[in-house]
Amino acid sequence: RDNSQSEKAQEYAKNYQEGKKDIRELNAEAVNKLEQAVTGAPTVGDESLAKIDLGVAYAFFSQDPLKGLAVLKEVAANTEYHGFSRGRAMLKILTTFIVQRMDLEFARNNIFTGPAPWGNFMEGSKDVEESARKAYEWILQFGETPSANYYIASWYAMRLLEEKIDTSTLSPEVRNDYRDKFTSYREQAENWLPDMLATPLLELYEKVEILSNHGNVHALLYMLEGKEEERKTAELAYKQAMNMLTTFSDVGYAPVYEESYRRSVQFNYAKLLAHDAVINKKKELKNQIHELVLPIIEVKNQQVSAIIFLKNVGKLPKNHAQYWLTSHIAQVDLEFASFLKNLGWSF
Repeated sequence: RDNSQSEKAQEYAKNYQEGKKDIRELNAEAVNKLEQAVTGAPTVGDESLAKIDLGVAYAFFSQDPLKGLAVLKEVAANTEYHGFSRGRAMLKILTTFIVQRMDLEFARNNIFTGPAPWGNFMEGSKDVEESARKAYEWILQFGETPSANYYIASWYAMRLLEEKIDTSTLSPEVRNDYRDKFTSYREQAENWLPDMLATPLLELYEKVEILSNHGNVHALLYMLEGKEEERKTAELAYKQAMNMLTTFSDVGYAPVYEESYRRSVQFNYAKLLAHDAVINKKKELKNQIHELVLPIIEVKNQQVSAIIFLKNVGKLPKNHAQYWLTSHIAQVDLEFASFLKNLGWSF
């Protein structure tokens, strides 16, 4: 019996590791390997880990994103699974469909619907982004994770920034509450930042996401308060993330991963510089901003997440922070403005 259990564990480990490697290499064989890993998992914990990657593989390699979403939702909601797996599954869902694509309609119709916890996130929420914030808060019951804390902090900072764009939207009490919560969640994220960047448990792209989120939060803080040290902290984080991207090929990632994450990080960096160029009249940043957004302008595939993201941001109200910040880039870079118009934006 011990022997057969040992063989089962070895077979699981082989399929699981090969499946993860296939995802990195964008090899569709990942689906088959991970399905075998799930079926042959020796423990409930092993099963949950393999299912998360299977959900990701379905999202990558099947023409139906709902297939991957269904697997990830099942892991997140399964009370038999360890909190680490449940929180990680939720993180994958929110990052893939909301943060990277800003597909709020998809989220309303397919994520925040159904039995608990899914339908609960919409209750009392003004919009899908607030529901997403509640879902990130839900993750924190299983332990601290910078990705969740940074998103929640960003949500509060965005609302405060919108208050600057279009005043009288928040009462003084709510404004103070949002400021306090922004500070609290940001500080919690930063307490864990060194550990998260050092741990071997996270994929390299997850560390890039964390660094980029770190930059975003400090960029928003700079826009809110104008402190030069915050701008420098944001710039450093974006540059560290861009530097980390150069090591992707060393650990076996297909080139498309680096291209995708580079577009994302550089776009965030460009929003920071464009804010300076427009609000603080730093016209000398124009060329640098163009270089940062050029990889997005040159994308031909309309299904790339960066393109879907920008199409969806173009549908947001003009006083939404994401719309406002993206429009600053367009004010500085006419080629980017023309590119956005082709995606359906109207200025």
